[in-house]
Amino acid sequence: MKVKSFFSIFSDAIIEINAYILTYFVGIDTKMLRNILKKEHFNEVENNILQSFDIIQEKLTESQIIIENTLKEVSEQKRVFEKMSSDAEICKNVLELNEKQFESIRVLIERPIKNEGKKATINTIIFGAFFCIVGVVLGYLLAQF
Repeated sequence: MKVKSFFSIFSDAIIEINAYILTYFVGIDTKMLRNILKKEHFNEVENNILQSFDIIQEKLTESQIIIENTLKEVSEQKRVFEKMSSDAEICKNVLELNEKQFESIRVLIERPIKNEGKKATINTIIFGAFFCIVGVVLGYLLAQF
């Protein structure tokens, strides 16, 4: 036994009522009118339902594409945010250096520079003295000849 849905029962009832009204006014056989109304009505309903399903399917596909694109953008924004967050953390750490830490870093950097400067000064004096002596000796020798 086939169970009919509410829509089917309601549709049949409306067709029956319309068939009796038209039969009363026009005088056509009820069975023939009922068959005509059922066929046309169900074909229309079936076409409308199929069209609605096609439209729903298209809209769901479009929505799926939009959601996928949105998820890609969100993941990209998340990656950018994480990178910026790590950069901000580094900047925050640099800014949190207090005066003592800054001074100790400055001293650590200055020591090698000063030592290099002292070595260069000593080397410069030694080379200067050497070439001065060479110049005096050569000058004396050239003056004699």
